[in-house]
Formats: sequence, C-alpha cells, structure tokens
Amino acid sequence: MQRGRAAVLVHIVVHSVLGRGVSGQHPVAVAAQDEAQLVVQAEYEGSKYGRLDLPGTLGANFRTEVNGTSDRKCVEGYERGPVRSGEFVIGGQLGGMLGATAGLPAKIWWAPLHFGSSMPTLVVRMRNLAAPTDTVVVSNNRIGFVKSSESGGNEYFFPSGITLPRAGRWLLVASSGPNWGCFILRVR
Repeated sequence: MQRGRAAVLVHIVVHSVLGRGVSGQHPVAVAAQDEAQLVVQAEYEGSKYGRLDLPGTLGANFRTEVNGTSDRKCVEGYERGPVRSGEFVIGGQLGGMLGATAGLPAKIWWAPLHFGSSMPTLVVRMRNLAAPTDTVVVSNNRIGFVKSSESGGNEYFFPSGITLPRAGRWLLVASSGPNWGCFILRVR
C-alpha cells in the first residue's frame, strides 16, 4: 500500500478481540451472557459517556425523519434506515433482505451529530448477541461529506464497509468524540 496523504486519510483497521478491549475504549463487559444483559450494559455505558450540548442547527441530509431515539438507548436497525441512537444516525445495509451478509462488507454510513471536516476516529465495537465472546472492533477515520440541502454547507459522516463474520443479531456500540450510539443489526 502506498504511503502518502491518501494512506493517512483512509485508515480502517479491523481487530478480532474476543473479549479484550481497545486502548482508550470501554468495551461492554464480558460477564453478560444474554441479549438483555448486554443491552443493559451498553445503555449503562452510554449514560456515563461524556456529553456535549447538541449544535443549534443540525444538518438536514442525515438527521431528519429517522426512526430511533435521541436517548442513549440501543435501537434496532431495519432495511436501509436511517435510524438514530444518541448522537449517531446510521443508514445503509442495516437489516432484512437489504441487510448485511456474514463475511461480506456491509455499507453503513455513520453520521455523528457533532460533525466537522476533522472528527475524532469512529470506533465501532460489535458483539454477537447469541455468542457474547464473539466480538469485532472497527476504527475508521475516513470522512465523507454531502452538501446540506438547508445551508449549502457540508455535512460530514463516516462511510464504512463493516464485515461481520457470522450470521445473527449483533450489538454495535459506536463512538467518535462526544458522539455515542448503540444499534442492533441482523446479519444473514
């Protein structure tokens, strides 16, 4: 791979961690063994994660007419979305017939509500809800943008191609700076 500006801007790392954390992150505790416990632990983590007030004006392209909640709760992603949890809105291959397929990259965009042309790295910690020791961590500092339909300015987001190794329901906990969100996706 060529080392240069493109290599610095496009840095996606995937780690299989089987219950071990990533430096600077706080993974969901391995002690939980069922879906309900895992969701409760993730939501507890979200309640303790640092917050900033939301900007007065949110971009229109990724942030209007979405399902989900502004609360830091784990929400189910369906079809192409979009769906919101906490400070993230996501869309793409979220579930159903249009969802992710095990072993293949799923296109998912991550739109943090605190956004800019330079954002902290997106870290997504994923856990198979049927097999809690089956985990994957993805970090991504690749930033995309679209023109705002309201202001004409840019709205920034993280494009991704996340690969989950097995079919089933997966819990995805995302963070980037003050942005936090929790999603449940069905992988076929």
